[in-house]
Amino acid sequence: MENFWIAAGAVLPLMIYMGIGLLAKKRYGFTSQIISYFNKLVFGVFLPTNMFYSVYFTDMSKVVKPAFVGFTVAGLLVEYLVGFALVMALVKDNRKRGAMIQAFYRSNFILLGVPLVENLYGPEATALPLMLVAIVVPLYNVLAVFTLETFRGGTFNPVKILWGVLKNPMILGALGGLLCKFLPFPL
Repeated sequence: MENFWIAAGAVLPLMIYMGIGLLAKKRYGFTSQIISYFNKLVFGVFLPTNMFYSVYFTDMSKVVKPAFVGFTVAGLLVEYLVGFALVMALVKDNRKRGAMIQAFYRSNFILLGVPLVENLYGPEATALPLMLVAIVVPLYNVLAVFTLETFRGGTFNPVKILWGVLKNPMILGALGGLLCKFLPFPL
């Protein structure tokens, strides 16, 4: 029963947030366009600011763990390869393959995983998953472009991918936090 209460304590706040969002949508008549603006605000301002904050105020010696990063990257690549093989074997339509392969490996760990970690272990524990964003998001993007271009018949352009990754607001927030750590004065 104790495990149930731990799980409920981790998930219930997220469910309450979603419920508040649904009630606000009905109460204030948010249209899909307004919700789109909110999403742009969250992904363009709030999440990058959170990344900046987490990177800037984190003791890197406690967070950067090469074995953990290697495990994460290896796990993601294995998941991608298994999804790729299964989709290739089971789905015959190339137009569907790219999206289905993405469904295997892309996650919402930023939106769901980080809040779960925070609810379970406290705000100081979010530094590790947030640091992984700087590695996982570019890897997601490279795999997505490779996959989608492969099944669309396009070409894989590494320069375009790198530029897209560098313009990602989450990556910019992390890089900004990292650069500000090296300032000769504290912010």
